Amino acid sequence: EAIIVPPSFPILRKVLIMASNTPVIVRGLFTFQVDRCCELIRTGSSKSDPYVSITYGRKELHRTPAIGNTQHPVWKDSVQIFLEGKVLPTQPFTFTVWDSEVIMSVFNGKADIMVKDVVAGGLVDGTFPLVPDPRHEEDQADTHGAGDLGTIAVNVQYEKMVAAPEGVKSLNIENFKLDPISGILEIAIIRGKDLKDADIIGKSDPFVRVKLGKFQLVETQVIDNTLFPVWHFKETIVLTGVLTDETVIDVNVRDYDSVKISEDIGALAIPFKELLRKGFIGGEFQLYIREKKKILKKGFLEAAFRWKPLDPGAEPPRDLKHVDVGDLQAKEWRKEGHKDYTK
Repeated sequence: EAIIVPPSFPILRKVLIMASNTPVIVRGLFTFQVDRCCELIRTGSSKSDPYVSITYGRKELHRTPAIGNTQHPVWKDSVQIFLEGKVLPTQPFTFTVWDSEVIMSVFNGKADIMVKDVVAGGLVDGTFPLVPDPRHEEDQADTHGAGDLGTIAVNVQYEKMVAAPEGVKSLNIENFKLDPISGILEIAIIRGKDLKDADIIGKSDPFVRVKLGKFQLVETQVIDNTLFPVWHFKETIVLTGVLTDETVIDVNVRDYDSVKISEDIGALAIPFKELLRKGFIGGEFQLYIREKKKILKKGFLEAAFRWKPLDPGAEPPRDLKHVDVGDLQAKEWRKEGHKDYTK
């Protein structure tokens, strides 16, 4: 389940700012060491020529040399980088193993190390299973999940510092943004349960509106006079643009009124970076409402979101709705104090 408090709830953001998922402030020296991999999969008839790319978000921090013709590469490669800024606790450092090819490298697997764990303990050291990535489904066709892709031995150290040592690369990670995206987004809104009753006479007339920043993606039909609406709504759109790590898909359940502006009767939000990472987020989500300056949990929404990136240069299906969100790296998004329930 992946839910964060949407921007339309400023009071809730203030109430939850002390929660464990508050952004972590880092300023210090990170040492990344890639030791070795074992039992890497073969991506062709011959052995791999593997290398490792270390990323934060979509920013590559370091890349090891490629080692030729082996499924058990040993690098003993390390790099020091001074990083500062605020990071979300759910944001990892990602170690991705690639098989170097003349035309295009082939995905071999990845392992994530959470930034908050490194900052809290000063060191994360171990051997981790390589796992699939939904963005590289075609490269994983012959695998069966975590453990089948081999393992990687790495460690990340953190030393708090005021300024970068001489000669060490310094980066402000708050300025990192995602690369331009282009893909197919499937949105399914199934049903609501035990929604807020916003009408004096009768029951609410709920519908759901889904937005990304200021851009409306979809809106369901109105279901009259019920607190348990069933929509079975599904829409597939082509989505392009440049997003930030803080970009969320806002989902608002509203009560339709023919006379006045529709009223919010529940809200949740999906971290887009999690959808990019997992490829699918779905389930029954808790909804939040605001009543008399208090934030309450009220009702549930069953929904699902699926993301499939388009291959570079691929022509998107012309029969689908196309939404270009432009560049959502706006200051107001960076100031939002979201609550993140991502597991």
